[in-house]
Amino acid sequence: MAQEATRNKVVALLHGGKHSAIEISQLYGVNKTTVYRIKERFNREETLNHKRGAGRPDSLRNKIALSCTKYVSNDRQKPCHEIAEEICLKRGINVSTSTVYRCFKSLDYSKPYPIRVPILTEKNRLARIE
Repeated sequence: MAQEATRNKVVALLHGGKHSAIEISQLYGVNKTTVYRIKERFNREETLNHKRGAGRPDSLRNKIALSCTKYVSNDRQKPCHEIAEEICLKRGINVSTSTVYRCFKSLDYSKPYPIRVPILTEKNRLARIE
């Protein structure tokens, strides 16, 4: 589908009445059926704004998603399940661990330190070599 700016220009030219759908499609590089759909939708709904999509809404809004980073600022090694518990207790919002993980992933957050792993003993090193 055409971008919002293109849709607005198509409607403006169609309402001017000087251009046909074929001329508009050639002018903006969109398919002529797209021009017809834009015209039909505008006549039917009198707006070109997108409707809210179907499906389950996000449980974390932008405000809460940004506050997730506040919980990590003090302890950067804090796991997602502890952050989810804190959000649930302090904000009263039931948030899963995977939602917190997706929130950090969308913010391009990564832990600066390696994951905690026990140090290998000499016995374990020898067992790996064998």
